[in-house]
Amino acid sequence: MAARWIERRFERLIWKFRLINIVPVVLSLLGSVGCFVIGAIEVINAFLVIMRLSFTTKSVAAKTIAQMVGGVDYFVIGIALLIFGYGIYELVISDLDPRLGVGKSSTSTFSR
Repeated sequence: MAARWIERRFERLIWKFRLINIVPVVLSLLGSVGCFVIGAIEVINAFLVIMRLSFTTKSVAAKTIAQMVGGVDYFVIGIALLIFGYGIYELVISDLDPRLGVGKSSTSTFSR
């Protein structure tokens, strides 16, 4: 009887402790937004270089292409962080299904 009570309390504690995973979810989503912003700035700067300078030397073209690729790298990292945050939330905290509508999730975590 006492062992069953301890087991239920322990399982409830473990179930509530999964909410600590909100921290990496939020931080990865914020990091994703940051990477998207940095990538956009890099690509815009590369376009500004293209518009301002004539490509008389190969070094300017190479630097501009490298800057453009660097901006795309930031976008890829941002997408990876977005997928990671979404996956951790879906796996550990709650299922996401936009078809159910707001507040109609079948496994609402915060109401338990």
